[in-house]
Amino acid sequence: MEIKNLCGWWINGIVSKEGITDEEKNRLEQIGIDSNSSSHNTYCLSDLKKILQNESVLKKHSHPIAGQIHFIIFFSTWFCNDCMVIINGNSSYTMWICVYEPSYRNFGEWLTYHSVITESYLEVARDKARTLSKNIGENNPVLHINQPLTITYYEERRSPEMSLINRSELPTTYLSNPDQYIRLFDIVKVCAIIKEKPWLHSGIYLGKGKVMHAVPRLGYTDTSYDGYGYGDYYGGSSNDRTSIASWEKFRKFWRKEPDKVVRIRAIIPFKTHDEIMRHIAKVYHADSKYFGGKGDKGEFTLAGNNCERFANRCVLGLDLSEHGEILKEKKQKKKNRTHHKIDRIENHELEKKINETSSFLDGLNNSAWAGITSPSVNPNEWITFTNEYNIAKNYVSPTPDKIGENYSHTIEVKPELWI
Repeated sequence: MEIKNLCGWWINGIVSKEGITDEEKNRLEQIGIDSNSSSHNTYCLSDLKKILQNESVLKKHSHPIAGQIHFIIFFSTWFCNDCMVIINGNSSYTMWICVYEPSYRNFGEWLTYHSVITESYLEVARDKARTLSKNIGENNPVLHINQPLTITYYEERRSPEMSLINRSELPTTYLSNPDQYIRLFDIVKVCAIIKEKPWLHSGIYLGKGKVMHAVPRLGYTDTSYDGYGYGDYYGGSSNDRTSIASWEKFRKFWRKEPDKVVRIRAIIPFKTHDEIMRHIAKVYHADSKYFGGKGDKGEFTLAGNNCERFANRCVLGLDLSEHGEILKEKKQKKKNRTHHKIDRIENHELEKKINETSSFLDGLNNSAWAGITSPSVNPNEWITFTNEYNIAKNYVSPTPDKIGENYSHTIEVKPELWI
């Protein structure tokens, strides 16, 4: 891979794919790239182009990063190719993490940003920025952005809102082509209005038109839904279980096309794909133990160990069901409150909850898992412990984990003028 300093890539104003134009050179100088012809700071051309793209993204989107910017780190992680740590401010210095996903297929572009910490001294902020750019590439990236998780519960007809999560409603064109709109390990929720009541079912998208979800035993009903035969559509088993369903069968869980489909995605992940896959596989193989405990770890119930809790445990590492909480409130006759409540999980508590959930799922071993505590799983294939996984591995999506090119190396700049 060829590397040159900025002047080496500048072709005296000639517009070319093989170099930098006058306008691009001026922009890169303002961003903080050294333009001295004898500079020892060298770059790949693709990295310089990515910096220009990231600058355009920040200037195009609305965000609160205002005033003088003093320091930027451009870098890639295992989950995203376009990451930035930015320090701005005057008398005090605020560090921001920005993660950008460009458009791909029918996934629209997405920019997420969080204020991480404010320091009195610029050098202290810079040191912490360097630490963040390294740590966010570890197993639980969301834990390094120093943000609480808040969940706001509303009345039954309105879905709860969760911070740190991107929630988007899919267009009707998703019906025949889900791979164009849903990415590997996104949580998918199919919603229907039946008898003037909202109904919801959750699953984890595996790609190639397949969804993993938790389904109740044959004949299961719940008075919250007027005795509707929740488990009957998937009849044939007397046990609560997890199942791999076709996209068509999953979306018609309520015996009709859904009124809407919602995609849940953590842009800054709670868990690695490797760990998500391992936990999905463990529940899939040992679902009798998954539904064999007590309370929210017991048999399938709408307000307890339900489909939403299964998806949240595996993908987010959170032992909770937002709609289960709403049902519990309803049963406690608090349904007249328009605003149910706001739960706030501080960063240190979030780490504890993710670790506890991981420990529970890792503990679902049975005889087929003897001696295996943390199997190494390639994100693009299922590890095979039994013949059941020969089926499962065929469902993993070909969708890339990351979109676009990655930075060849981490780049630090001190902008001359970027306001």
